[in-house]
Amino acid sequence: MTHPLYIYYRKPDRNNITMAKMIERAAEGKPYRQLSRESGIAEGSLHNIRSLLWLPQWAQDMVESGELKFKTARIFADHDRVNMPNLRDYVEPFIDGTLSTNYAEKYNTIWRDHSDWTPQQLVQAARYGEKTVQATIDAARTATAASPVVVRHPERVRVTPQDVLDAAGKLSGLLHTVEWDNTVEALMAKAALKRLGVTVPENRKVLV
Repeated sequence: MTHPLYIYYRKPDRNNITMAKMIERAAEGKPYRQLSRESGIAEGSLHNIRSLLWLPQWAQDMVESGELKFKTARIFADHDRVNMPNLRDYVEPFIDGTLSTNYAEKYNTIWRDHSDWTPQQLVQAARYGEKTVQATIDAARTATAASPVVVRHPERVRVTPQDVLDAAGKLSGLLHTVEWDNTVEALMAKAALKRLGVTVPENRKVLV
């Protein structure tokens, strides 16, 4: 008697999420090898289809609706990937049509070798080759390393002793024209002048 799993597996319009759930129920308490003998389905196929249940629900829904093909979906059904917070970004090129299912295996192989690459870099590598993307990355690193960081300091104004004497003469003349009072500004001005060793007349008020 033909196993129910095999009958459904051979259906041209089979729903792979439904198939995955059927395998999960049938495999309870059994190794894949035994289920493979009983159903007539290869162990690898049983594993690949069942692994779709590891995908987040939004991805399972897309597989069920046909938006995400089985051949593509199974490369994302990996324990190291299904919990990635940005998994959708890596799946998106196959959803929006940027890459066809034919690129799935190549995309997967490159991703395993370059797990730190962005989805955009993986797409470029799948289309034009890894060396093209790696060359772009290397060039960017070289440009960054070759660009020295220049720290610009403000220009220093050179002051001569004569400049100080001239400023002191002007300040001395100004002090005799200012009338001082007890405003905050006047008190702060007095304190600043005293720090410079300048004597401030006490019998005048500041003009404000």
